[in-house]
Amino acid sequence: MRTASFGTFFEMGGRGVMEALGHTGLDYVIIDTEHGPFSEETTADLIVAAENSGLLPYVRINGISRHAVLRMLDIGARGLIVPNIRSVDQVKELVDYSRFPPLGRRGYCPNRTTGWGANPQAQDVFSYMAECDRRCKLIPQCETRESLEHIEEIAALPGVDGIFIGPCDLSIDLGIPLQFDDPLLTASIERILRACREYGKESYIFAGNLNDAVKWADRGFDSVTFSLDASVFIQAYRNLLHEFRQEENFDEEKDPPLQIRRIMHFETILHELQKLLSDPAVTFAALDACRAKADELAAYYAGEEWKRDFADDEAGLLPKDLRRGVLSEDGISNVLDDYRDRLTETGAE
Repeated sequence: MRTASFGTFFEMGGRGVMEALGHTGLDYVIIDTEHGPFSEETTADLIVAAENSGLLPYVRINGISRHAVLRMLDIGARGLIVPNIRSVDQVKELVDYSRFPPLGRRGYCPNRTTGWGANPQAQDVFSYMAECDRRCKLIPQCETRESLEHIEEIAALPGVDGIFIGPCDLSIDLGIPLQFDDPLLTASIERILRACREYGKESYIFAGNLNDAVKWADRGFDSVTFSLDASVFIQAYRNLLHEFRQEENFDEEKDPPLQIRRIMHFETILHELQKLLSDPAVTFAALDACRAKADELAAYYAGEEWKRDFADDEAGLLPKDLRRGVLSEDGISNVLDDYRDRLTETGAE
């Protein structure tokens, strides 16, 4: 059984969404104030909703400043994820803002986390400061070339609790945008993981699909942050609608089983993408129009549902050429890789 904690980025907003996530078994959410539309007041409400739902509320802040750090600490964030780190000095500055003496110089003011001074632990100032430092983690992101170059120094700093790897931005900054299997990115991630282990810091990493989530958990990461709530929401309804459409007018006596129809559906998508990619003059607009189908195929492939579908063909209803053909592990991954490459190339033109 995998022991890594498991969370997601919170982008959709709304107390109801947060409360619903509390019924999923997630360990934490990261309320994203870097890319999301959340004000401090809204974030405070979401933190309360997360706590009441049994979720640890982390916050990705939107800058490196005393204001950005202190306000989120005072409204109750249990962890600060800090993006776009480019120097050791920036992390030292974060420690200074977020920790009470002797590590830092955080500003003192009783807040909601201790009942605005009414709770027993707030009666003794030293106990209060120690509790504040204990309850909130400081987790810089490693998503830039500069932070990677200094990762050992950053991980060694007192007051830093962990490192969060952002493979997307890191790959872009390394000049290999979204090429997640590139040896340079793989080696970089391994270097960050080693630094965390060497200095006893928690290791966090973002995963955009289930295969990567499993891979990183099995590699020994302490925590995996899976996708973001909106993406999971969209994919869940796409999958549901696909199953629904496949079941329409189904006659068990005449029609092939569901897994066979599903395989044939995705084979059709693959052939559509192959035909598109075979056109040397294909436009970005034409490629972009197939993005939803490519995403549907990628989700089918990432979840390894296609392997189960093939395994369930006990009656041998699939044509043998299809078993050996494009709908295979290499076939799917190659077509998806080619599609993403062409999409990037044409979009940059």
